[in-house]
Amino acid sequence: MRKFNFKEYVNSSGKIHVDKVKGKQASSTLIAGDQRVVMTMLASMIEVMLRNEVFKADDFREIIDIVEKGIKELESK
Repeated sequence: MRKFNFKEYVNSSGKIHVDKVKGKQASSTLIAGDQRVVMTMLASMIEVMLRNEVFKADDFREIIDIVEKGIKELESK
């Protein structure tokens, strides 16, 4: 990825929308925006959750490990 340009970020748009319906096993997710915008939005969300003590850094590491394991299991089938 090329060097981050804040002006480009300011002039871009993105959206992350997640719905989890009671009784469903998975969430409905919409992600719009280029890679840099999505990465910045995710980083901002994680920062807010850490600052507000919703999660600890180890919780995010565990989430990543779970997702990676799940993907590997799906790919091996």
